[in-house]
Amino acid sequence: MLNRRYLRMKVMQVLYALDLCKKADSQLALDHLVMLLTPDIYKDKDEIASVKEDIAQATIVLENNLWVSQALLQGVEGLKPTQKSAIEDALRLFQNKIKQENLYFERYLNSYLEVVFDQYLRLLLLIGEITEFERVEVERLKTNFLYKTLIEQDYKLKQNPLCEAVLRNQILQQLAQQRKVDWSQGEEFISELYRTVVKAEAGYNAIPYPPNYTFEDIKTPTIELFRAVLFQHDYCTNYFNEIDINWEENRSIVKDMIIRTLKSIEANAKADFDLLPVSRNWEEDKEFSLDLYKKTVAYDDMYEEIIIEKAANWDLSRLAMIDKILLKMAMAEMLYFQNIPVKVTINEYIELSKTYSTPKSKQFVNGLLDAISADFTAQQKIKKSGKGLLDNK
Repeated sequence: MLNRRYLRMKVMQVLYALDLCKKADSQLALDHLVMLLTPDIYKDKDEIASVKEDIAQATIVLENNLWVSQALLQGVEGLKPTQKSAIEDALRLFQNKIKQENLYFERYLNSYLEVVFDQYLRLLLLIGEITEFERVEVERLKTNFLYKTLIEQDYKLKQNPLCEAVLRNQILQQLAQQRKVDWSQGEEFISELYRTVVKAEAGYNAIPYPPNYTFEDIKTPTIELFRAVLFQHDYCTNYFNEIDINWEENRSIVKDMIIRTLKSIEANAKADFDLLPVSRNWEEDKEFSLDLYKKTVAYDDMYEEIIIEKAANWDLSRLAMIDKILLKMAMAEMLYFQNIPVKVTINEYIELSKTYSTPKSKQFVNGLLDAISADFTAQQKIKKSGKGLLDNK
């Protein structure tokens, strides 16, 4: 199940991607400016030299206007109409690209929890698909004269009560159908997975065969088999990396959900077992992620000024991009999320800096956030309210 640290990490990743997009877009705008002002090859040398000077002047002005939020262009006094027009066009291109990317990332943050849940359903379905594949395989072998000595007890899943509970769960089947999650295009993967991974896994032969063993005797080794096959074997890892670029991050969450679901299944249960939600409050967590992203982006200029002021003794050119993003997110959380204590915010972003940034980031982020939070409190900018919280504390 997802927690707030995971949600913050996803927002951090999206903001990092947005920063990379902005840098690429700025270069695109500069290239566009040069294209608009570049003369054709038939102009004389004197005119070409003059145009090169125009391009140099316009480039400086455009660079100075790319990262500011003023509605009016700054520093265009004395420029030629062609220069000003080219700057406006390039700036418009830059701003439109940023708007498009912002919209894309907002949609992503609104949907990534859905992706995690779909992967959870997909993995549960895969357990059923593997079970059904073994059942069909055994029936096929029974009709093959070369396998007249087939030993039923060598096939551990086809009558496995835990696998049966997954296979017949109508809640799972109906929800997967509604969300268009299935394995209709995965026959080859399932066949290869069963033959080369499942059957070869040491845990497969450790599963007792009914009816001489209890449900609990069978349950634990079966869960361990699927833990190893689905989440530890390279064959599955490589496959899921291809269909989900965030699988390395999502894997631990999906694994936890799958294992907890399998452990919840009881012997001879009359009703289908319940599926787990991705988070305790799905809609609230989506709102938190999206709001944190929007508040960080909307007041980026303000956060940037605060960082410059507070990090006066640091070489900002060497400041890790992740550190700046974490600081800006933390400021957004302090100022605009009234139900999250400042102490919790600071601790969370210190932990993220330890995991995702440089070895020295922890001390830097900790020191700046302590100073920033003290200033915010003194200026009465921090207003906290809610259960267990006091205003301005």
